[in-house]
Parts: sequence; C-alpha cells; structure tokens
Amino acid sequence: MLQLLQLRDDFQESLEMSTYLVAFVVCDYKRITKQTQKKVSVSVYAPNDMISQANFALLTAANAMDYYDEFFGIPYPLPKQGKLNCFCVFCKGSDIYGSGTQIIAL
Repeated sequence: MLQLLQLRDDFQESLEMSTYLVAFVVCDYKRITKQTQKKVSVSVYAPNDMISQANFALLTAANAMDYYDEFFGIPYPLPKQGKLNCFCVFCKGSDIYGSGTQIIAL
C-alpha cells in the first residue's frame, strides 16, 4: 500500500499587503541571520556554495533597517525579514523582470 508523506507549515497571519508582494520559494538554500537594534531578525538566503558571499548583503540589510527606523521614525511592523536574490526569468513584461527579488519571510 502506498503511503503519502504529508508536510505542513503553519504561518502567522500576515499584515494586509498587495498580492504581488507575496512569493513562495522552494529551494535548497542556506541562511545567515542577524538581529537589528530593534530585535527584528534579518536573514539572507543563498546557495550553499555562495553563502560565504552573503555576509555583506546581511550587514547592509540590517544596518539599512536600523537607519530607516531612525530616519522615518516608523518601526518595521514584522518580526522578521528574509532576503533572497533570484533572477526572475518567468516575469517577462513585469516590473521585476531581470531584477533581484527580495522576499519577506513571515
């Protein structure tokens, strides 16, 4: 008899946002993480052989979030943020064609 393996992920309810800001990514990437001064977890995802090069992106993202929080006086509303850069080959005619897509991991 064939048994099916079932996996389930549960997510917190998201803030209201445009649906084009939502992306689901399935990949075998590694993650590095840093916390901002306001305790927001910032992660950068990259292929295993490129993760050593992701530290600059992580430091820049965390520092930028701290700077924006102070400059605008508006705290980031989510407990974490993930960054993933992928070449968008399926988005021809879209405003994100060929650009780096940044994913917010909720």
